[in-house]
Amino acid sequence: MDVDNKNLDEYFKKKYENQEKITKFDTFEFTREFNEKKNKLLENLSKEKLNQTELEIVKTQFNNLQSYVTESSNFLSKYELQKCTSLLKEFRFKIDNFSQKNTKFSFSKKKVI
Repeated sequence: MDVDNKNLDEYFKKKYENQEKITKFDTFEFTREFNEKKNKLLENLSKEKLNQTELEIVKTQFNNLQSYVTESSNFLSKYELQKCTSLLKEFRFKIDNFSQKNTKFSFSKKKVI
């Protein structure tokens, strides 16, 4: 019976040691990567006008940043999550403004019968 327990202990030790390494969350690494992505996005949003391809790039960058925050949300404190979410809202607002600027609006004449 000792042999079985020993083998079982080794099995769990190996299993959870590797899992610990995988699931360990590094706040410093999150902050560094978040800031890199944020700065790239800010750089593109700082332009006065964006053409359609640039706007698509910005939207992709935003979606990547948003998914990164979502994936990490279980490990972030409430304060960090709130800060990230408010920043994402600001980015969304700016992107929507650029999207509205790129759409052309014109009045059409009504046909009189």
